[in-house]
Amino acid sequence: LSSAEKGTDVNLTTHLLVDGFEGDYEKAAVITNDSDFADSIRYVRDGPGLEVVLINPAIDKRRLITRELKNAATSTM
Repeated sequence: LSSAEKGTDVNLTTHLLVDGFEGDYEKAAVITNDSDFADSIRYVRDGPGLEVVLINPAIDKRRLITRELKNAATSTM
């Protein structure tokens, strides 16, 4: 990953966490196959008890969402 991509990941996970704990949303939709998001998803699911739907961005749906991400989210698409 480039530093710009890594910075984007950090910004997205920060907003997921901060906005979730501040009650700014009731349900989040996260579009990723990047397992680096799993901990943040798990924290907002278990902390404030928010629903997090994980959406597979792969054009080829045979590219499965990782088990770690599936286990972190409340549901997947």
